[in-house]
Amino acid sequence: GLKQGENPALKVFLTSRPYNVIEQHLEETPKETIDLEEESDAVCVDIELVVRTKVVKIARRWKLPDAVRDNFINRLVRNADRTFLWVMLVLEEIHIAEEKEQFHGLQKEFNQLMLSIPSTLDGLYEKILQKSSDPGTARRILGIVLAASRPLTIDQLNIALAMRRGLDSLESMERFPNLERSIKSICGLFVRVIKGRTYLVHQTAKEFLVGSDFQTSGHKQRWRRSVDPVKANRDLTEICLLYLSLVRDKLIKVFVSDTGYDNDKDGYGDDNESSFDYNPYFSMGREKLKAVTMRFKFMEYATNNWVDHFLKAKIIQNDPVLQVAIDVCNHVSRTAPTWFHVHCASTHHSLGEFTNPDDCTALIVAAHFGIDVVVLRLLNEGHGVDEKNLSGQTALYIAAMRGHHTTVKLLLDKGAAIDARDENSDSAIDLAILTGEGSIVRELLDRGATIIPLKKLDESSEASVPDLQSWIGTSILNGVWRGVRTHGFNDRGGVDSYEMAFQLSSWTAGEFQRSFIKPQRQDFWLEIFRETRYEQTQHGWVLGFAQ
Repeated sequence: GLKQGENPALKVFLTSRPYNVIEQHLEETPKETIDLEEESDAVCVDIELVVRTKVVKIARRWKLPDAVRDNFINRLVRNADRTFLWVMLVLEEIHIAEEKEQFHGLQKEFNQLMLSIPSTLDGLYEKILQKSSDPGTARRILGIVLAASRPLTIDQLNIALAMRRGLDSLESMERFPNLERSIKSICGLFVRVIKGRTYLVHQTAKEFLVGSDFQTSGHKQRWRRSVDPVKANRDLTEICLLYLSLVRDKLIKVFVSDTGYDNDKDGYGDDNESSFDYNPYFSMGREKLKAVTMRFKFMEYATNNWVDHFLKAKIIQNDPVLQVAIDVCNHVSRTAPTWFHVHCASTHHSLGEFTNPDDCTALIVAAHFGIDVVVLRLLNEGHGVDEKNLSGQTALYIAAMRGHHTTVKLLLDKGAAIDARDENSDSAIDLAILTGEGSIVRELLDRGATIIPLKKLDESSEASVPDLQSWIGTSILNGVWRGVRTHGFNDRGGVDSYEMAFQLSSWTAGEFQRSFIKPQRQDFWLEIFRETRYEQTQHGWVLGFAQ
């Protein structure tokens, strides 16, 4: 491995647009920057070299006179606007024309082709999409590819296109026999398939599409600004939720076979929830996760991204998608346990402290993800605001732990018990402190939460203030204390939480900062560290914020 101060032999070449947000994230990273805007002359030379090489070959195939060839070269270079994109799309259009059966290689065909090629990138994008063999499917593909959180595989896009309301099983999905080939006739050069994944041809293609002023020109629909991101995310939300609903029973059978619980012959159980049991210690390992996602190819994407699309879609109370989301969150429907196992295994998240999500309620699932519109609907339908999971954790506890400030405010406005504690005597403010959610800590304090976790040392301990300062530090910095208390760090000699804390009693605030605190949370933690007060009572040492 590298020793401190050594430079690695590996160098990373990163290209990006000159956005301020990117530069800010990289400003402290050692780097050499090449600004291509300052190298425009060199770029133009490269473009002309590529154009001349490509066009010479085209001219030979079409038997073009030198004058026509040179005019074409000049046009490409003149309209390139210092980028290769327009040039390469024009050259690919020529290649597509050459592959058609009616191509004869005549000069008049070439002249007609040149007259039909727009001189701007937007014009070229419009022309490419106007030639779509199926505009309706093209719009659906473009919306999905544009809104997707990551590039979808061909199989995943095929499944997404097949998801329709009224679909009653995965087996009844109607998929493209060869979607990769179909995309070329439906979307032309606008969508590319690279190593089995789908991409828009360029970032400018996204900028061309994004908008909500869908219009028609004559009898043709205009493509520029025709994809509304909110609607595209709503469509993808519905696709993900429908898939999770359809895959439910198949996944339940997978989990039943793994846990050893099988209450009837087909492994599905009946409609009575009490007849279906999960092993409470079931955990999906890497191999099982791989097997599940190989079999159900859209499962991992739908599981890990439906909430993101839901929030971006700005779903309102009367939207039919809301009820589908509630059903997916609802443990009574047996949907949440199945997909949430996959979510936990693939993202390493858990719903609170328990290892398996099967004891959660729909309200707690919605609070975990910060889906306020679902939380509000469930509360309005009569769900108890303080209902708990088997570990005694409420929706407020979960929302505070996950950093969902608006969800915390909503639950408090609806009367959530601010100091409700779980089986470990932890409350919402404890978890907000442990996870460094400063705004939520302040919100809870302003609403009257008991300040700081009211923990005390073993009454037999004779602890000094430095000991206590160390103890509170390890208690709140990124959950270190919780790990010590729960697991005992037996691999370190069975050190318990108090002994572990006392060993750190000589640490300074700066050492805490360097050792435990994430950079974006340093100011918050140091404020807590410095403002901690200590008071010895008949019950032992009590810790709290300085007022």
